[in-house]
Amino acid sequence: MNTVLGDALQKAMNSKKNDFSSFVWKGEKRKEGDKYVQDSIKIVDMSADQLKKCYEHCEKMLHNDDPKNLGRYNVLDEVTEQINKCNVELLLRFFENSYLKDNREDIRRRSLWVSLRQFKANNPEITDLSLVPLTKISSNLPSEFDDVNIQDTMDGCLDYLG
Repeated sequence: MNTVLGDALQKAMNSKKNDFSSFVWKGEKRKEGDKYVQDSIKIVDMSADQLKKCYEHCEKMLHNDDPKNLGRYNVLDEVTEQINKCNVELLLRFFENSYLKDNREDIRRRSLWVSLRQFKANNPEITDLSLVPLTKISSNLPSEFDDVNIQDTMDGCLDYLG
């Protein structure tokens, strides 16, 4: 396997601590009387259909779109989005000189939005501003704002971040 994950899995399978013939799949818990019971089966003893069902269950746990029970990747995407929106707000406060007190000139949200809109008008070849980090057009920004993109900054200027 030529990936980091593949190499890690191969190392785990080759390790003496992880004898994959002893891996167990634990089924759904069910109530029997006053106690909960959970069936388990060794993965090496599973049929192809059982393995397929386990695989589908794992895929659902990772990619589920149901808002009541989001998959892990969807939760990570949501958390990343919220972190980026918080960074946009901190960036706007940085420009307003309320983030850190230093000798910079204040830049208000409205004037920043007008400048970014002008940048967009001057660069029609850039169709998706969410792919362009603000660091491409603004220098001397702290490193915590490296992931902030122009579109989110424009949205933040208009108070559209949510």
